[in-house]
Parts: sequence; C-alpha cells; structure tokens
Amino acid sequence: MKKTLFFLFVITLFISTTVKGQECKMYFPDQVGSVREQTNFDKKGKTTGKVNQEIIARDAVGSSTSVTVSSKAYDKDGKELSVNQMIIKCNDGIFSFDMKDYIDKSMLDAYKDMEIIMTGDNLAFPSSLNVGDKLQNASINIVVKNQGMVLMNWTISISNRIVAAQESVTTTAGTFSCYKITYDLQTKTRIMTINSKAADWISEGVGSVKMESYDKTGKLLNYSLLSKLKK
Repeated sequence: MKKTLFFLFVITLFISTTVKGQECKMYFPDQVGSVREQTNFDKKGKTTGKVNQEIIARDAVGSSTSVTVSSKAYDKDGKELSVNQMIIKCNDGIFSFDMKDYIDKSMLDAYKDMEIIMTGDNLAFPSSLNVGDKLQNASINIVVKNQGMVLMNWTISISNRIVAAQESVTTTAGTFSCYKITYDLQTKTRIMTINSKAADWISEGVGSVKMESYDKTGKLLNYSLLSKLKK
C-alpha cells in the first residue's frame, strides 16, 4: 500500500512557467532551493512515511523550461527508502513528465541484475485548469526479463482524469486554493488486476497539497498531506 501511495503521489508532480506565445501556470515550486515535504498516512491517520522534494536545477531555452527535482522517500521511522531525480518540463503552454521518471526505483531493486524494460506516455496538462476539464490518459509498462525469460509484465494505467472542483485546503504548511483532480488507476500483471481511484488537490506554485486513494468501491485506503513548504 505504501508503494501505491508513493506512485499516486509521484504521478501528481508537474510544473509550468511563462513561455513564448502561451502562459504556463506553475503547479510546483520553480526556484532552485525550494523544498517541500509530503507526509503519508494510512486510512486510520497513522503516519506511514514522508517524501521530500527539492528543486536542484532549472533550465530554460526558448519556449521550453525544465526543472530537476531531487526526491527522497522515508519510512515512518525516518529511514531513507529511496532517492530519485525527476525532470518536469513545460513547452509552449503544455507541461508534462515522462511517467518512467516517476517510478520508485526501489520497487525494482529485487530485479537489479536483470533486464528491465520500461515504456510509457507523458502525463500532460494544459497551461490552465478549469473545473470540468477532462485530461489526457496515460500509462506505463514494465517488463522484467532474466536470460530472455519474462518474469514480470506490469502495466499501470491512469484514466478518467477530471478537474472536479476548486477548493481551499488547510494543512500544517498553510491554507491553499486548489484544483481537485480525480482519476481511475489500474495496476495489471499477468496474474491479477487491481482497480482503484484517487483524488489530488493541487495548488499553483505549490504542487500537491492533499491526495487520497480509494478502492474500487470508493473506500479510503490512504492519504497524504503537504506538511512543509519552503520557497
């Protein structure tokens, strides 16, 4: 469940900035040195871990801007679980990221000596969000091979992405005006398929403020909250 929460969290990180011809609104801090912390909880409100992100580089060329984010995940006791770098891009008013860059690499540690093939889409967003907008679907496929034999074939699909509402959300980091984005998530392997739902509240210049994941019936599974923000 922690891995599902991390993936749900990591798939909400996106960014934009002003570009030639169109304005890209920023839904993540864009200044080098900015730091944000997201705390994860189980359905009963017990802390299960944290994720810290820091902007370590920013590059702008013409109408394209990219930001490099260092992301570190910790368990409930503060033990470091993984370190990842993610690149978030904005180009001519469309911001996006490659879903392959947001997979928690520690999930694949057991297969580090094997062939791992990842293919996926960019998860894209328009420069401006409006309540009622339907956003583009995306998916990623992971195949693990050992001496040519397929050991794992895993597909994660995100669909039915909708800007459902505009709401105010308060956490220990402050009060933020957010867009609520809902979507369906399907995780499929050769032996099972898991369907779930999620909602993410995102704020301009901040990123994800609140995230909830649910089972296919709508029952809460876990959630995360923005706990610290330094811009």
